[in-house]
Amino acid sequence: MQDIIEKLKAMDKRELDDMVKKAKNFVATPEGQALAQKIKNGEGLSEIGLGAEQQNNIKKELSQNPSIAKTIFDILNGKG
Repeated sequence: MQDIIEKLKAMDKRELDDMVKKAKNFVATPEGQALAQKIKNGEGLSEIGLGAEQQNNIKKELSQNPSIAKTIFDILNGKG
């Protein structure tokens, strides 16, 4: 998870904004909504290649950085 955070910090703001926009557009599709619901239910992370250890690391990181969690959940809920 730390690798992801470091990569996000190093990204150009326009590139990051573009990625967020793509994520929001995907979540607006039926397939994206289904995956978002699975992730919210704690079921979909293995579908995107995240094992149990990685999922635990992500949960730990999100609990330490609530602003990241809020951004992710806003995207999953179609807000923002």
